[in-house]
Amino acid sequence: MQDFITLLNQYVRSELLVVVPVLYVLAKIFAASKVPNREIPLILLIISVTLAGIYTFAVMPVNSLKTFLMAAFSTLIQGILLSGSAVFSGILGNLMKAKKESVKKP
Repeated sequence: MQDFITLLNQYVRSELLVVVPVLYVLAKIFAASKVPNREIPLILLIISVTLAGIYTFAVMPVNSLKTFLMAAFSTLIQGILLSGSAVFSGILGNLMKAKKESVKKP
């Protein structure tokens, strides 16, 4: 788990790390609703790319095609990493919960 957090800190902008728990909570809300489980990662991806785009385009001066493409690339990569982290965290949480329940059973 510590290795995952270290990797996340290396590749995701520190300002955007707060999006991971937000996506995790949204995933739990969607899972409790009538949203099919197979669609939740896609929804999280769209939300994370949107939030990363808002942040990236707010802090980067976009005054040429080159900087626009760089901002768009950064937005896409950050969004993928953020949503992937939230989904991975959810899977790890479910596995740990299942492991604890299997240990408790005699």
